[in-house]
Amino acid sequence: MVKGFIQGIKEIIDIYDNKIVLLQVLKAMASKGVSKILGFVFLGFILMGCGDYAKILKSPDNDLKFKAAKTYYDNTKFDKALPLFEDVLAAWKGQDKAEEVYYYYCFTQYGMGNLPAASFHFKNFTESYFTSKHLQICAFMRAHCEYEMVMPTELDQSQTHVALQELQLFVNLHPDSEYVDSCNTLMDNLRQRLITKDFRKAMLYYNMEKYRSAIKSFDNLRKDYPDVNNSDEVDYYIIKAHQRLAENSISTKEKVRWEDTEKKCVSFLSQYGDSNSYTKRVQNIQAQAEKRIKQITAK
Repeated sequence: MVKGFIQGIKEIIDIYDNKIVLLQVLKAMASKGVSKILGFVFLGFILMGCGDYAKILKSPDNDLKFKAAKTYYDNTKFDKALPLFEDVLAAWKGQDKAEEVYYYYCFTQYGMGNLPAASFHFKNFTESYFTSKHLQICAFMRAHCEYEMVMPTELDQSQTHVALQELQLFVNLHPDSEYVDSCNTLMDNLRQRLITKDFRKAMLYYNMEKYRSAIKSFDNLRKDYPDVNNSDEVDYYIIKAHQRLAENSISTKEKVRWEDTEKKCVSFLSQYGDSNSYTKRVQNIQAQAEKRIKQITAK
């Protein structure tokens, strides 16, 4: 009976929050074995509590509203905190105490998952209160919101570039901030996203036998990210693309392309040595290139 009563309470709260009619509330309680009398008593308490929120929302006492809003905020009831913060912000506009309200308002938007709005307001906070003690955290949260709006790797990465710019801007403006390490970690993650996307694009060209496009894409990847983790793999596929291009060349271009392939092999072996996992394969391609160059030259 007690277990059913507790479960009934939970369902009442859920139902009320979803604005279901009174009859449905009572039915939910009855289904859990809660008597009608007890149901009406408890429902009365629920409605009185909700009535208190409505009274606070309509109250002209902005100090009371702010205190209540912070209580809702602390309990992650952001949907209830937001209207109260909005009312107090409007009432205290232009006053010094509006700064603290706006600070909470920004984080309430973030807590509700309204990332575009949160990003906008965090930025606006830094521009409106540039001497605030909350300046750094709000500037960081602006960048973090942009980071959280990044799309999956297989989709357009325009937002990734926006997030990178915002994170880098924070580091430039606040080099001694406690949030710099977090920014650097986030930027590393974003760069890896871009590297992954560019590598997949280059591999797509390679697999489609569009070798010139593949070479260009791989070269751009190495130029844009010289410290890429899988640089040996990228350089290997540059060699492979040159090899395939030479193998499929017309006679007038074949020798030049084999010479390009050989040069890439020499550069690879010089950089990575004999211990690299691709070394043996590159040596075989180099031998093939040298052989074809000799054959063409002898003609």
